[in-house]
Amino acid sequence: MSEGKGRNEIAREIGISTRQVDRIAEEEGHSFDASGTETAVNARRTSRAARRADIIDRLYDRTERILDRLEADTFETLGTGEYGTSRELTLSFVPTADEKNLASTINIYLDRAAKLELVDDGDGVAEADSMLGRLAKRFGLVD
Repeated sequence: MSEGKGRNEIAREIGISTRQVDRIAEEEGHSFDASGTETAVNARRTSRAARRADIIDRLYDRTERILDRLEADTFETLGTGEYGTSRELTLSFVPTADEKNLASTINIYLDRAAKLELVDDGDGVAEADSMLGRLAKRFGLVD
């Protein structure tokens, strides 16, 4: 009858105090000690936080690679022909459509990274301000 139920639920169902439920469970060799469950939950949280940190790093790495590509001395475009042709442009010229697409991708990566950072950080305001400040400097919007 009580399999998988918590102490409080059992006490409510049969109309006795939780202390009585504990006493009966102890007499039967059972316990409602959840310390093992808590340890497992904390380990899983730690694992997820580490995975989020790795994803955040990867998103920033991708963002930096795109920025490096946009700021390089040459820019390689991919054609849309039958076999896909490429051409290399010099003088740091980036076709508008390519720059727009890459900027959009940067925006998506940074947005995802910022949201993931907020999961593990308190309010994340300082980190978001710092990230936005670095980006504004990188794009030459501030000194």
